[in-house]
Amino acid sequence: MTQSMVGWAASITALIGAALIAMRSPRLSKWGFVAFLASNLLWIGWGIHCGAWELVCQNVGFLFTSVAGISTWFGWLPSQRSFQSPLWLDRLTRKAHLRWQYYCLHRRLLQTSSCPPGKLSR
Repeated sequence: MTQSMVGWAASITALIGAALIAMRSPRLSKWGFVAFLASNLLWIGWGIHCGAWELVCQNVGFLFTSVAGISTWFGWLPSQRSFQSPLWLDRLTRKAHLRWQYYCLHRRLLQTSSCPPGKLSR
């Protein structure tokens, strides 16, 4: 492949990857990260050949995000959607939320009552 063809292939592959991810389909979005990985590798090869080290450095960073996306979407790493908090944490946050709701309701009731300011009773 000539130098120009590698650049065009990298650009088109990146656009295909972006389109696949933008579809937000679990079946198609994961292949967008594969396309991004291919694009990153093409850009790294092109940058090394041309001596564009800033492009190489940028695409090495993008390579890590592509690998993270692939590993998440293909199920190699746990994703945020599959994370489940421990039961004790759920109960603790639920209690804190209920206490906060009770406090806000209590304050609202006291503010609308006929008690003079400073004489609010519990």
